[in-house]
Amino acid sequence: MYESSSNPSSNSSSPEVVSGIAAALAVLHTSGKVYEVRIPKSGSKSTQSGWFDNHAQAATAIAQVDGQFPAIYTTLNSCNPALLSRADNKILAAKATTNKTDISHRDWLLIDADPVRPSGISSSDSEKTAALAKLQSVVTYLAEKGWPSPVTADSGNGYHALYKLDLPNTPEVETAVHDALKHLDKKFSDDNVKIDTAVYDPNRITKVYGTMAGKGESTSERPHRRSAIRRVPNPVVAVPLETLTSLKLHGIVIKKNQSNTLPPVTAEKMVTFFDFYGLDYSDAEPWKDGGLKWTVQECPFNPEHDYAVFLTTDGVPGFKCFHSSANCCDKQFGEYHKLLQEKTGKKFFFHTNVEVTPSSAPAVAKLNVQKASEIKPEVIDWLWDGRIAIGKLTLFLGIPGIGKGLATMDIASRVSTGKPFPEAPNNNPPSDVLIFSSEDAAGDTLVPRLMVVGADLTRIGIVETTTTNDGVKQFSLDTDLPALRAALVDNPKLKLVIIDPLLNHLGKLNGNKEQDVRSALTPLGELAKEFKVAILVVTHPNKRTDVDAIASAGGALAVVGCMRTAWRFMESKDEEGLRYMAPLKSNLANSGMSIAYETVGQIIQINGKDVEIGRIKWGNESSITLDDLMPGEKVQKVKKYDKCVTWMVGVLENGPVPATKMEAEGKGMSFGEGTIKKAKADLKVKSVEKSLDGKKQWFWALPNGNQEGGSNE
Repeated sequence: MYESSSNPSSNSSSPEVVSGIAAALAVLHTSGKVYEVRIPKSGSKSTQSGWFDNHAQAATAIAQVDGQFPAIYTTLNSCNPALLSRADNKILAAKATTNKTDISHRDWLLIDADPVRPSGISSSDSEKTAALAKLQSVVTYLAEKGWPSPVTADSGNGYHALYKLDLPNTPEVETAVHDALKHLDKKFSDDNVKIDTAVYDPNRITKVYGTMAGKGESTSERPHRRSAIRRVPNPVVAVPLETLTSLKLHGIVIKKNQSNTLPPVTAEKMVTFFDFYGLDYSDAEPWKDGGLKWTVQECPFNPEHDYAVFLTTDGVPGFKCFHSSANCCDKQFGEYHKLLQEKTGKKFFFHTNVEVTPSSAPAVAKLNVQKASEIKPEVIDWLWDGRIAIGKLTLFLGIPGIGKGLATMDIASRVSTGKPFPEAPNNNPPSDVLIFSSEDAAGDTLVPRLMVVGADLTRIGIVETTTTNDGVKQFSLDTDLPALRAALVDNPKLKLVIIDPLLNHLGKLNGNKEQDVRSALTPLGELAKEFKVAILVVTHPNKRTDVDAIASAGGALAVVGCMRTAWRFMESKDEEGLRYMAPLKSNLANSGMSIAYETVGQIIQINGKDVEIGRIKWGNESSITLDDLMPGEKVQKVKKYDKCVTWMVGVLENGPVPATKMEAEGKGMSFGEGTIKKAKADLKVKSVEKSLDGKKQWFWALPNGNQEGGSNE
């Protein structure tokens, strides 16, 4: 059900590989934009590069050398079109590569979850799995902060999330990107997986997805793998600058010298330092605000990396490695100096006061308004035409034993196999289904029901419990939506999620409280929309007969209110054994027609034994309505005041009830304060003071009712 995106055995020059590389390049680079393809030096081979604006030519050139180098990269951001003149849609020996001033626009923010391992080798499967879990945590965290869905990719050894940007290449944007990466590194990096903070440079390169990742020898424990794009959201939404800049946890601050006991370091002193340790360094280049920068070969933390040493105008030195796979990009100059001393046994005396100090920036709120004329109208995408929409919440409502559970299994079967729906075609290919069930056991109920309707069991996942840091528990919407998000990220073939029954999956939320129910269903609906999956929620009706059909669902009115379509399963009043799935609510299309069904038994073999399993047998569409099916006379809509009166009498007829309990319950049922006061006055409800558990409390009581009681339950 959950597939690997790698395919290391594919022939690099095959049409499938070439087309895969071209498609991946098209995700990163808008048509007509210029980008660099770079193959860093490897062994005796020097760095090669080329600039492209044609994805087909780039993919063909890349495929010809794929697998011959540890990795092939491309720039993340758009380059100056003039760079095509260096190597126009071809790869040559590099005389120069793209620098930050060659970047014309910021297109992407790359979040690289990289497993910690010795340099120059591939990751193991367990290390790579840890990187995926880490990236999913990051994506979930950002989604909770209002970030849009990213493009996700398998780098071969780790995992990437690429967030679309549409920003100029300015120092302010560079700082914002760097701060965001440092924030995520601080929050998520651990001893097993690091969030790479070195990818903030505008000219940073990333893996050409679709190519082989081939660090070190390919072994069974650490194999070479093919990288791949995992998921592309539709549409790809850019991160606003305000959202990006609000993600700031800390910053690197270089303190000015506070005392004459720490004299500034001079450029001459720094050159002496380089010579003292025998370092291979470049000539000094201008740096920020009159400072200096030297590029140095062979980082002491990882000799495969180059790095830079900086000197501010105040004479404070700094250190920066150009890579982070060995956890060296955020090392401070003091740590760098100390390691040189340990490696050489020699001490060079000067002072540094570079340190990390907290900083904060308040989030800035801004309304993001788009003209209606600029919004592209969309057509509803249906799973079951007119009945279950993709990207929306749908409700199945019915008493226990009415057949709604059998209906969900039948629908899951049709989704998994691509079979047509009753009275409607199935316009989707065979797709995956995820089932959350707390009432029916998987082995003796759900799987046999799926078998009897011919489901493809390899496409259906059943969630009985969820593992958390506190142990194993039942999935609940109040705490475990990140786990559902991770499953949707990991499996783009999911088209249907079933939650049965709703009230058993609310966790600590109160199903009778409007706000609690909405706090669970609103983000669930957002997940459906974001991942273009149909989410089918099952629940039972309440036992009241004094309400209209739409208020008949168990729990708060929000159970139906948050749904885009809702269907009531009911017995026929005229024909025994015949039942109907009748429209209760539809915000997406005409109310539609009911559809008849029966529940029947069918014999199948399980473990060599004949077993009769219930299944649903669909009939024809019908014009019968809920009013025709509801018991007694046609249900009349009841005014909210009348509902409030009925509720108040029903609660108080057994004796006084604490005033605080009545007020809270009335509010939970969405009765306004004025409605409650009017009902209380019209019924002549008295407020009486009684003692409960040794404390005086105010109670409500009917004027001629039982004056005993006083339960706080």
